[in-house]
Amino acid sequence: MASLSLARYYKNEKNLEETDKYMKIVFSDPKISASLKFNILLNYVEESTKSEVLKSQTLELIHIMQEQHPNNVKSFVIAGDYFVLHKQYEEARNSFLSAFDLDKNSFPILSQLLAIDLQTKNNQHLLFDSKNGLEVFPTQPIFYLYNGIALRQDKKHIKSAEILEAGKELVIDDADLLVDFYQNIGEAYHEAKEHKKADEAFEKALSINPDLPFLLNNYSYYLSVRKENLKRAAEMAQKANDLYANQASFEDTYGWILFQQGVYKEAKVWLEKALNNGGNESGVILEHYGDILYKLNDTYGAVSYWKKAKLKDGYSDLLDKKIEDEKYYE
Repeated sequence: MASLSLARYYKNEKNLEETDKYMKIVFSDPKISASLKFNILLNYVEESTKSEVLKSQTLELIHIMQEQHPNNVKSFVIAGDYFVLHKQYEEARNSFLSAFDLDKNSFPILSQLLAIDLQTKNNQHLLFDSKNGLEVFPTQPIFYLYNGIALRQDKKHIKSAEILEAGKELVIDDADLLVDFYQNIGEAYHEAKEHKKADEAFEKALSINPDLPFLLNNYSYYLSVRKENLKRAAEMAQKANDLYANQASFEDTYGWILFQQGVYKEAKVWLEKALNNGGNESGVILEHYGDILYKLNDTYGAVSYWKKAKLKDGYSDLLDKKIEDEKYYE
């Protein structure tokens, strides 16, 4: 404790070398509680972004704490916090997994793991961690949501929908979370080609919150591809653009719906907006623009844009045939 007092004294004097010297004595003493060391490290972690010296000293103290208290969950939670702060997500996940092994009933630890999985876009980790969450906390809807998302990304669309349907029944007084469930249920059924169920889920989400630009855009595009309820699709796509202007994908969606309605000149205007907002890097937008030019009797321009689409990602399976025959195919 005398060493801790000296460490604090030298810290106030901004003498990092002496601070580190006495703090290591404190952390190397197994009789000093892990809780006290954890509280000290909270401040260290917060300040570790200020310099490489503080970053290094903090990590060294974390390692000493883990050596002295290998069975204390706080030794690994603080390490996880440190690595997250420094965007070292693999190390952070390993630390929180070690913490979870010591405390399998910790909701915050599981939540941190899920946050890391989403940040790193690692679907297999998300599937694993959300499954653990379901086993430990079977009444917490958040784990159903993330497990459903992971299953959908794993192409298990019906199983995803089933998990999400079960999870939404556990939501109480949380409209935003319920919207998340309905959106993901809709996406799962859409991927499974259960279009009626998908549309019902999307409509329920919009009945709770009608101002969701990405949902409005996606749902309207799905309808346009199926050539169903195009009036409703156009209304939603236009609203998405009002809510979130100058987005190439949104402008493409609205233009494509107009194309499906046979309003080619207006569709061309919207596709040009999309191209001017970055859509010239999208195979699907370039192809759509070519389709519109073809319908406006500009075959040369259409083939030109189809060829440009071929150099990008996202074009349709019919693109090669369009280019070869210089003709639009659905």
